[in-house]
Amino acid sequence: MRFNVSRRVRLTRIALGMLVLLILPFANGKPALFADTKAYIVLGGTIAEKLGLTHAGQGESDLMGETQTPMTADASQERMHRALSVAAARSPYYSFYLFLLATIGTFWLVIVVQALVAALLVDLLATVIAPERVNLVYGSFIVALAAFSTLPLYIGYMMPDLFTGLGIVAVLLLLVFPDRLSRWTCIWLGLFIAFCSLAHSTHIISMSAAAIAGGAVLLMASRLDRRQASVRVTALIAIACIGPFGAFVYVTAGSVVMKGAIHRPPFLMARVLEDGPGRSYLAVACAADENSYELCRYKDRDLSDSQAFLWAKGSPNGVFASADSKTRLKLIAEEQRFILSAVTHYPLDQLQASLRNIGLLLLTTQVDDVTDTSAVFRDPEFSSLGRLFPGSDRCFADPAACSSQLPDIAIAWIDSFAAIASLILTIGILAGSWRDTDDQRRAVAFALAIFAAVLANAVICGAVSGPFPRYETRVTWLMPLCLVGVFALRRRASFAIEQTGEIAGEARARA
Repeated sequence: MRFNVSRRVRLTRIALGMLVLLILPFANGKPALFADTKAYIVLGGTIAEKLGLTHAGQGESDLMGETQTPMTADASQERMHRALSVAAARSPYYSFYLFLLATIGTFWLVIVVQALVAALLVDLLATVIAPERVNLVYGSFIVALAAFSTLPLYIGYMMPDLFTGLGIVAVLLLLVFPDRLSRWTCIWLGLFIAFCSLAHSTHIISMSAAAIAGGAVLLMASRLDRRQASVRVTALIAIACIGPFGAFVYVTAGSVVMKGAIHRPPFLMARVLEDGPGRSYLAVACAADENSYELCRYKDRDLSDSQAFLWAKGSPNGVFASADSKTRLKLIAEEQRFILSAVTHYPLDQLQASLRNIGLLLLTTQVDDVTDTSAVFRDPEFSSLGRLFPGSDRCFADPAACSSQLPDIAIAWIDSFAAIASLILTIGILAGSWRDTDDQRRAVAFALAIFAAVLANAVICGAVSGPFPRYETRVTWLMPLCLVGVFALRRRASFAIEQTGEIAGEARARA
C-alpha cells in the first residue's frame, strides 16, 4: 500500500476483524450447509480425481451426488449419462475451491478462510477511504457488519453466495480507488473478481451493474479523465465476464475428459413454467400437436413448482430428476425454443410474474434458509460427506439437533432495518451540503455502485432463479458498509476543507 501503515498493526487489525466476523458462525456451532453443497463437493472431488489429486472413488458418489452401487454395464452407462445431464449445473471452479479446503481442514477451514478474505477486503476499503484514521474506520466497518448485517452468516455458508458481495467490494476498490492501491493489490483484486465471476453466473450481472453505475458518476465528474474512467469500467466488466468463458472451457474440456457432452438442467424452462406463461403455452402447443415438445408428456402434471419439476424424485409432479437420460437430453434441447415461444405468446404475463418475483425478493425478510441446515441431514445421500463436518454423526442421527442455534427472526429483522436505515441515511448524507471535492465524487460513485449492484442482484435472481430469500440477503450487508464508507468519506472531505482553510488563513496572516 502507498500509505505508511505498520505491518504488525495491520495484521492485528485484520485478525481481530476476522475473529469478530466469526462470532455468529461459531455461535451456530456448525457450518451452514445447503442441499447444493453436496453437488459442489462431489463435482470438486471429481475434478480433483481427474487431476490426479485424489484416488478414484474417494468421493463415494457420482456427479449426481448419488452413492455408487454395483450395477450392470447398461445401468452404469445410463447412470453416467444422467450424471452428465446435470454436470454443468454448478461452477467447477467454486466446487474445486470448496472441495480442496474442506478436504484439507473440513468445512471449518472454509469458514476461516472466508472470514479472512472478508476482513482483508474491508481493511483495504478502510485504508483507501481514510488512511489517516484507518483503525477507527475499519473498526466501524467490522462492528456494523458483525452486528447489523448478514455477512457473518454467509461467511459460514458452504455456498458461493458470499462471493456475490465480496466481488462487488473488489469492483468498488478498483473502480473508485485504484490510485490509492498498489499495482500488486490491483492485480490480486482483478484475479479475485475473476474468481467471483467463475463461482456463479449471477455474480456477473451484479458486479457489472456496480461498475456501470459507479463509472457513470466518474464519467460525469468534469475534473476526472473520462478516458481513464471509461477504461476502468470496460476493464472491470471484461474481468467480470470471464465467467462465461470459464464455463465454455469447462464444458469443452469436461466433455473430452468424461467422454460425453455435459449439460445444465433446464432451469429457465422450470422458471417459466412456475411463473405461468410456460404452462399456458404448453397447454395450447400440446393441444395443437402432442409431439411438438417432449414436455407434452407431462402436461397433465402440476408444473407450478420449479424445484419439484427439476429435482423431485418419486413425486407425481417431478419431471427432470426422475426422467431417463434420453428424456433429459430432449428436455434440455427444447428448452430455448420453449422459453422463446412461451414468452413471445405471453409477454405481459411473464413481465408481471418476473416483477412480482423481484418485489418478493426485495421485501422478504428471512434467513433461516441459511442458518438452519437440519433438512440437509434428512438426505441419506449426504452422509458420505460427513467426514468434512466433525460431529456430523449427531446431525444424521437427529436432524433437529442441527437446526439453527441463532435467533433467525431477530437477525432477519435487524438486517432489514439496518439495510433500509442505511439507504435513507446514505442518501441524506449525499444530499447534504458538499463542496466539489475528490472525496465527494468518490462517495457518490461508491454509493450508487452499491445501490445498482443490490438492485441488479434482485432483478437477475428474482426473474431467473426465483424469490428465494437467500438470494437477496447475501448482498444486503453491503448497505451498512455503504453508510460507513460514505460517512467516512464525508468526514475526510470536511477535514481536508478545514485544513485548507487553516492553511489559507495562516498564509494571509503571514502576508
